[in-house]
Amino acid sequence: MTVSDDGGIDVVVCLDGGCGDLPGCTPVTCLPSQCGMIDNGCGGSIDCGPCSCDAMTCDALGARCGMIDDGCGQMANCGTCPGGAMCRANVCACAEDAVEQNDSREDPTALGMLSDWDENVIERLELNVDSATDADWFSAAVEDDSFDPRNPWIDVTVTTESETPLDVTVTYDCTDGTDLHDQCTHATPYMDSLGIGCHGMSGPRAIRLETRCGGDWSEAGTVYVRVQSTEAVCASYTLRIQAT
Repeated sequence: MTVSDDGGIDVVVCLDGGCGDLPGCTPVTCLPSQCGMIDNGCGGSIDCGPCSCDAMTCDALGARCGMIDDGCGQMANCGTCPGGAMCRANVCACAEDAVEQNDSREDPTALGMLSDWDENVIERLELNVDSATDADWFSAAVEDDSFDPRNPWIDVTVTTESETPLDVTVTYDCTDGTDLHDQCTHATPYMDSLGIGCHGMSGPRAIRLETRCGGDWSEAGTVYVRVQSTEAVCASYTLRIQAT
């Protein structure tokens, strides 16, 4: 609406979202930070050019895999996970295997019974460790043939396709409550609050623990196996245990 020279009122009809510049009005200009169509302060509009956006990278967003909004309305591809890892919330992680949660000696996956007289084998496939803090625990009861003068030998083999070897610890609790006096092959002696036994790494050679309990006859007991990674990797592995 404008006022005419004779005191009357001239009606200005605005079409297509603009009325043109008002008489005596100085339109504003675009600031460096402005973009798109803005009001020029005089009833019209001004084109400040296309709006630009600095897209964020996957690293800046903390994304290691998958698709994520780059902050500018577009989706950034942050790639896939190596090995058997899965992408969860843009972070690589292993899928839980069928025996989780077996993360402590107090809550291991029970594998059944081993005996030195029939030399049976227990094998588990498609197991995973997903980080440096993940530890998988397993246990098996061991029978000792009292008529065989030789003590049971426990052979534990962990194999993995991961480039990073897995850490393997084998400990033994004697049923009669006496301390174990073990002998290790392809491993080093191990003793701490978790028990007495042998410590080694994954590979084609078995870690052998020869049981020697403090009692008179039986070397029966329970073997515990811990498998863990020394690095934050997703590693699939196979576990094989045999008593001979």
